[in-house]
Amino acid sequence: MNCGQHEGDGRFKHPYFFKYRGYAGIPAGREKLLALIDKGYTFAVNAIIISEMNYKLQKILNGQEAHIRTKKLLHSRYFEYFPIGNDTMESAIDLSYASKIRINDAVIAQHCLDLGLGGIFTDNVKDFKKISGLPIINLRDKEKLEIG
Repeated sequence: MNCGQHEGDGRFKHPYFFKYRGYAGIPAGREKLLALIDKGYTFAVNAIIISEMNYKLQKILNGQEAHIRTKKLLHSRYFEYFPIGNDTMESAIDLSYASKIRINDAVIAQHCLDLGLGGIFTDNVKDFKKISGLPIINLRDKEKLEIG
């Protein structure tokens, strides 16, 4: 699996891009995100991502603004929502135990792998690098993103 296009459809999808440990904007991540969007790529999200993003937005913004921004993300043309199935949850529980990572991160990683997506766009490299076969684009890395 390589970071990049998914099954020739011209879209980069991953089920986690709002995995900010800090709340300040990450200029390198924003630049990478915009470069991918300019190339026509889209991003996958799931229930874990939406709920974690909403939680973090509520901590830094008022409730109404967090609500508006979360709904905007869910309905954005740049993001596609993928429900999490029972098989993914079963595998994620095993992955969390085996890799010693939080269950939310295991669900996100397993969902990405199950969907055959191109990788994960995150700043949580510490946990996701424990997952074999999961390509990572590091939001905080200032290195320029190579995209085809």
